[in-house]
Amino acid sequence: MSYSIVEKSANDFIGSSSSIIKLPRFQRKQTWKAADNFKLCISVFKGYPIGVVIINEVEQEQWLLDGRQRRNALKLMKENPIEVYEWAKAFIKFKNTSSEDDVRNKFWSKIDIYLQTEMVKDKDSNNNDDSEYDENDIEESSFNAQQQYASLSTLLELILLNHSGNKNIANKFDYMFKFNGSIPESDLKYVIPVNGNYKIDPVKLQRKLQEIISESDSSNSIPTKDEFIKYFLGEYRLTKDNKEKFKNYVTQNWSYYKNCLDIIKRSQYVIERATVGVIRLVKASTLDAQNIFSLVNDGGTKLTAEELLSARPFWNRVVANPSEEVKEWVGKLYKELKIDVPEEIYRWDLGATLLLRLDKNHIVFQKLELNEDNFKNLMSLGFKLLSAIYEKGISTNHVINLEKNTTIDWNVGIDKLIQKLNMVIDIISRAEFFKFLHSWKKSIMELITNAAAQEFLVLLYMKWVDMKEPAIGMANAKKLQRYAVILFDRLMYEYCTKVWKGSSDSKFARDLKNIDSSLTAIPEQQWMIVIKEFANGTYNGDIVSFEIMKSLVYYYCALREFIPTYEGDNTCYEVDHLIAQNIIKKAESHIDVRLKDSFINLSPLPKNDNCKKNDKPLNKIDDPFIKDRIKCLADFEEKDFETFSDACNIEELKNKRLPLYIEAFSKKREKWLTK
Repeated sequence: MSYSIVEKSANDFIGSSSSIIKLPRFQRKQTWKAADNFKLCISVFKGYPIGVVIINEVEQEQWLLDGRQRRNALKLMKENPIEVYEWAKAFIKFKNTSSEDDVRNKFWSKIDIYLQTEMVKDKDSNNNDDSEYDENDIEESSFNAQQQYASLSTLLELILLNHSGNKNIANKFDYMFKFNGSIPESDLKYVIPVNGNYKIDPVKLQRKLQEIISESDSSNSIPTKDEFIKYFLGEYRLTKDNKEKFKNYVTQNWSYYKNCLDIIKRSQYVIERATVGVIRLVKASTLDAQNIFSLVNDGGTKLTAEELLSARPFWNRVVANPSEEVKEWVGKLYKELKIDVPEEIYRWDLGATLLLRLDKNHIVFQKLELNEDNFKNLMSLGFKLLSAIYEKGISTNHVINLEKNTTIDWNVGIDKLIQKLNMVIDIISRAEFFKFLHSWKKSIMELITNAAAQEFLVLLYMKWVDMKEPAIGMANAKKLQRYAVILFDRLMYEYCTKVWKGSSDSKFARDLKNIDSSLTAIPEQQWMIVIKEFANGTYNGDIVSFEIMKSLVYYYCALREFIPTYEGDNTCYEVDHLIAQNIIKKAESHIDVRLKDSFINLSPLPKNDNCKKNDKPLNKIDDPFIKDRIKCLADFEEKDFETFSDACNIEELKNKRLPLYIEAFSKKREKWLTK
């Protein structure tokens, strides 16, 4: 990899030459608000450099890795004066009805505060913008202070160009170029239809004005009134009356139009002279690009390797004849992320939406709402599933190596893969054990870890392929269901004993190479050792994790064939403490508090607005539904409620419940593993 740091003009960055700078398939939605955009305006018009962007050059194509929000703000600043006005209102805090003097005063005051220096100490008590400039009033600087003041004054004039001071006129720039109806609004070449009416497009209008300026023969390059009138009359075929009406209106308001042309010319000059620093990477690997992005954006949102793939040519190739399903999910994804929905489907979209098209009943993977907060997880899991299947690993390098895999048919292969994975999940979901497990509305991913859930599906998929892809009802499908129980048991054991703690990449890769070993049952004795240690609230000398114990409790319920009973539509179940935490805390000097989060003190309990145990002792529960559930799920009798309302009896609780777990993880577990 090589790189260079160069200076680029804003005009090159956003203008005609920017067509060679390609936007990645995916970049996060615009997060800059109006005030943020206006702060960039201040930097531009003060002549400051406007930050650093990152461009990665791959296969003679330039991809913008970082700088989209600045590019977007610069583009709008250059093309749309109404946007600049709206940004100013948000930053300076003035209203449509504010007077021009009020806007001026607030403008200079706000800029002084923002820049933390007094650029202008106007001796005129009215703070008149036309007051004489005094160089001594500007703090000494390496920048040309007089030029900075002139440029900022141009920004103020651009704002005032749009400001009407009239509550009935939202924007003067828009209003004045309707020419009081002398040219039919539908005929204006800078309007667009909106909801059955016509609306002036400020971008088109500004381009039109720049065209007028460029064609002017005037010595100062600002068209004269006669040139201005002649231009418009040459553009439109008007009746004699409308011609006169147009001439009279322009003549009466020529000071505005002349000022408008002058301000646009000056503001364009300032914007085009602005500079942006460019870190230009050449043939950077995805890892290098990710690291450089993170360094430049220290403290900001980090880009994942999967997101950076969207800035590589390979992932920006169009998928031929994509399925309606993938079109639907790509559309949903981009709409939820508030990004323009693309017209075509690209390879990158297949990985980004894979998990959304998989496991519709959420047996293996947790149901994640399609929103910005969950997007990174959804996308990462999708690409890692692809790399696990095609590259036998889930590390960043495995994901990147998907580009080199020539066996993948990106037009139809991913659709076929998703169909097959869903067939495997369907076979698993029909196994009796997983019906009990899933009755608690917990996916395998929620019970163990993301990586372990991926391994569960990928290993079973590969075994299914090795078994000649049996359909539901076939003998080998039954065998696959048994393998699924064995594998889940192993993954649960590994999760509880923290084998999956930390990076899982190397473990995943090893297990993919040794599928048959992973589909071999954990010896019963190993579970017995762990269960007895967990019963004491410890593992390897550390206090047990409540999260791990919760998962173990759900597994125990499935082994015992317990299923939840619902009272109304709002009932859900959560693992909670039988002897409440506050009761244990009060008795901590008399008991072994390590037992608080042991499985012996935990059970699934119904949770809804009308049905809660909360921190009540068991003998204070009067809800018959909760009492019935505790009796069933904790194997309690009525007299037990009184006994275990006292935290001092927690050892007795352990003695009562440990044998139940030993039985579940020996006899009952053996039945499921061999069924």
